[in-house]
Amino acid sequence: MDPPNVADTEAKAAGFLKGVQEVYNTHGGGGMWLFGDAVGPTVLDGHVGPFLARLLGNEERRAMVPDELRAYIRRIKDLEEWSSVMHDRPTTYNPSMGEVDKMPL
Repeated sequence: MDPPNVADTEAKAAGFLKGVQEVYNTHGGGGMWLFGDAVGPTVLDGHVGPFLARLLGNEERRAMVPDELRAYIRRIKDLEEWSSVMHDRPTTYNPSMGEVDKMPL
């Protein structure tokens, strides 16, 4: 967790998010999914959604997420599928949530 490594990782993440935003702008058309509503959800959506939620859940990293992708993840988080998996829990564990093995599924 040394500062140069953190800076390098943040730069890589910013580059990745720029690419995701380009895909969304080119194919998504402001719809629900990165490659558009006609294509529907892809494996990329399944990985980018939690990644964005995790960044937004970290006060130090929120600014890394572009506005268009913030709107995208808000729509994802409004889905019943998200709720059925996350149960209104954050993407990171906090001891105040109780023992992990006793959390309801």
